[in-house]
Amino acid sequence: MCHDKIEKSFEGTDDVRYYEIFGGISSTGEIEKMRKIVRDNGLNVVVGVGGGSAIDTAKATAYYEKLPVVIIPTVVATDAPCTGLSVIYNDDETFNSYLFYPKNPEAVIVDSDIIAKAIVLLKPIGFSVILFALNCRRQYHLNEVQISLRSNITRLWRIKLPKCP
Repeated sequence: MCHDKIEKSFEGTDDVRYYEIFGGISSTGEIEKMRKIVRDNGLNVVVGVGGGSAIDTAKATAYYEKLPVVIIPTVVATDAPCTGLSVIYNDDETFNSYLFYPKNPEAVIVDSDIIAKAIVLLKPIGFSVILFALNCRRQYHLNEVQISLRSNITRLWRIKLPKCP
């Protein structure tokens, strides 16, 4: 869904885009893989599309390569899109560290249609949705997201969430 929208937005330009499938965890190995792709292809901006771990990987890659990072979240279950922080894991999926950045992402682009659909699909969502909305409103004034989230948060309160393990 996002790929087609991104490609359509670049119609008629000669910009070069390189897409890579995220490996699933924001690990040291995944970050190194993405850094190599950035260097090998001479990319000048890192764009992270996805959820928290994909976004954390994009932010870490951009930070280490000294490039700007643009975030396009596809879910709002974390505050990863708006914060200057990544949670880093080892390749065996054990916790490694928190990586704090001197600044937040250069841009966060939110497609409210994608977010609204994701909220309906992601039933086990907690308060982080609200925290994301408040954080983005404070930092990026994303009023369109606020309007979209308000109606969907109302629906979330009617969903019986499963107990966390």
